[in-house]
Amino acid sequence: MAVINTTVSDDVDDMFRAAVAKRLGYKKGNMQIALEEAMRQWAMTDELADLKKIAKDGTSSEKTKAVKILRKYGKLAVPILTSIAKDDYSSSLKQEALDAIDAILDKENS
Repeated sequence: MAVINTTVSDDVDDMFRAAVAKRLGYKKGNMQIALEEAMRQWAMTDELADLKKIAKDGTSSEKTKAVKILRKYGKLAVPILTSIAKDDYSSSLKQEALDAIDAILDKENS
């Protein structure tokens, strides 16, 4: 496990702590959980954007593959999968996106 020592502005610290408390509560370890999730999401932003672009502009098989890969990202990919399910995509790709969302949510709730 890595140890990261850094400083952040007071307003960011206050905002983040309030969000952690609201979402996870005041339990020991919740700050670590939230920081890891935020760091993971930030690190994956570019790759998720690339997959969204492929889902929009790629060939039919590339779009299907992109949705399958997005599914592996779990809840971080839900906003992109939701936009695929709502926007102007083929009905089969929309259904794959909905199925991926269902699988992600089922996994999160189990």
